[in-house]
Amino acid sequence: MAAKGLILLLFFSGLVSSNVEKTIFLAPEAREIAHDAVLLGRRLPVLTPSNWSLRTKIDAEFPTEGSSQGKVSWFFLDNLTEYQRYEVRICWAATQPTAFTLKTYEPSVAWEQPDLRASIERFVPNSQQQDIRTGVAEPTSDQPRISSALVLQVSAAADYFTKNATLMSNVPLVDVDVVLDPYILNVFPRSLLPNAACIVLVAIGSFFVSRWVIALIDGLLRADAALEKKQQ
Repeated sequence: MAAKGLILLLFFSGLVSSNVEKTIFLAPEAREIAHDAVLLGRRLPVLTPSNWSLRTKIDAEFPTEGSSQGKVSWFFLDNLTEYQRYEVRICWAATQPTAFTLKTYEPSVAWEQPDLRASIERFVPNSQQQDIRTGVAEPTSDQPRISSALVLQVSAAADYFTKNATLMSNVPLVDVDVVLDPYILNVFPRSLLPNAACIVLVAIGSFFVSRWVIALIDGLLRADAALEKKQQ
């Protein structure tokens, strides 16, 4: 029964496998952000170092001549620490084949480029309909604010082929986790700290266990040698 349970566990663990796409960046210098850019950014799904994970659904579509990387979604990365290294990850189930492309822009750059601004404005009504905002209040002052912030562009292209006409004409929403992960000392992601601690503990434990095993084996060998010598 135990063997059957292990086989089932291994089988089902393969069924829940997932994919990950990420981008790594240094947080920009804190700059003045125009009120209009902040207002639009606050209407996007927001991620911050304290509110670092968001589970949502993302629109995807098959690549076209006008949109080779698929459907575009936008997120606002706020309250970053200047010059700290971060990574943003998109995690999704392997049962939803999708090709993701991630890019970051400073808010003023995205706001001043007509194509990016138009893309954000098109996405905002969709984000409100899907109710994936994080509840951050919109600014009430007309004064610019200073922050280290970025806007994240996520392009999602459907990456499958099927004889099912419905799935080919209507790409379903993709369930994703969007994660903002700061790097500790700009070296490794914060989310890896538990894994790193576990590895260190296992390494230390393995060291002492190996010394104990070596001492035990050495003692047995010495005892056998002494017994053999005594018998002679």
